[in-house]
Amino acid sequence: MKKIIVGLCIVVLVAVFGGRAYYLRKQTKSETDRIIKIGFLSDLSGFSSPSGKEALSGAQEAVKEINNKPEYGFKIKLSVQDHKFLAKDSLSAFKKALNDEIQGLIIMGSVPVLTLAPLVEQAKIPTIATSAANTEIPSLSNWMFRGWIYVKPQADLLADFIKNDLGVNEVAIFKIKNQFGDDYEDNFSQAYANLEGKVVLTESFSISDTDVKSQVAKIIDKNPKAVVVFGFEHGVAAAIDTLKEQGYSGAILTTPDAMVDYAIWKSKGADVYFTSTTWDFLDPNNKMSLHAMFAYIGTLLLAEAIKNASDNGADSIRQALLNIKNFDTPLGKISYDEKREIIFPKLLIKQMQPDGTTKIVRE
Repeated sequence: MKKIIVGLCIVVLVAVFGGRAYYLRKQTKSETDRIIKIGFLSDLSGFSSPSGKEALSGAQEAVKEINNKPEYGFKIKLSVQDHKFLAKDSLSAFKKALNDEIQGLIIMGSVPVLTLAPLVEQAKIPTIATSAANTEIPSLSNWMFRGWIYVKPQADLLADFIKNDLGVNEVAIFKIKNQFGDDYEDNFSQAYANLEGKVVLTESFSISDTDVKSQVAKIIDKNPKAVVVFGFEHGVAAAIDTLKEQGYSGAILTTPDAMVDYAIWKSKGADVYFTSTTWDFLDPNNKMSLHAMFAYIGTLLLAEAIKNASDNGADSIRQALLNIKNFDTPLGKISYDEKREIIFPKLLIKQMQPDGTTKIVRE
């Protein structure tokens, strides 16, 4: 999969950059008209468009706040492009954003981020990847910064919780059929094996599946004491609901990526465990979803870097992003490390309750 994506990117490099490298114009602060354009590439009409639209709403909320604060010294304008969560459309969206003379970029979703990473490296544009958990993302470009909870710490936390808190020695993995699912499977399996736990079965589902009864039957036949579900959108909802419907009585665990379809968590999803931040995105009093919150934070991070940069050149903005430490957000103080991974104050395990509320079970 990765080879195909990288190969496609190489083919289109000439088309995107017109046969030469694209570099941001190194404006000084005295040269600019104080309107800073940031590209926002999201799924606005594809299969993950509910999440993509939520992410856009979070970015737009951040822009409103930034533009109402004189201390920034500039106003942000988003160049919004629809990547439809597809490689071809991601390339087109990226080209349109560059043509809009953006000075920073936010990309929503692992597949578009993985597709565009070589072009981001070629363009030398400071980029934040949101709603993108794939382990390799920051390593694919020196200009790529993560703005999401990534795979490894969640996999490690789930493995430790299952083995040491639940006392479960054998689990099944039920994962989505794509690189996202593979990445979580690899990281979780390794972490669980290090704790002398055993994965007795791995089953998979497609992102749009609604009928997963045959896979669930195989899982129940193995009788694991816990099932870890990795995925998002319709497929993961069907996976968890079907486990419940078919009478599976063991523990079901997942990640925030599975929380997009809120309906399942207020009915059949009760008792499900999931990794989370301190932000309770299922609280009806909170106006932002998980995808909206991280896009909101990503936009604030880019604006903070632009504000603190010595000029509006790409190198200065990139360095200012690297320098971000203990930045205040609704999730607590966050920072970037030298590998451009985002550092959160804490990850939790929560459990859904029958009334739709959540309970912290591991801090």
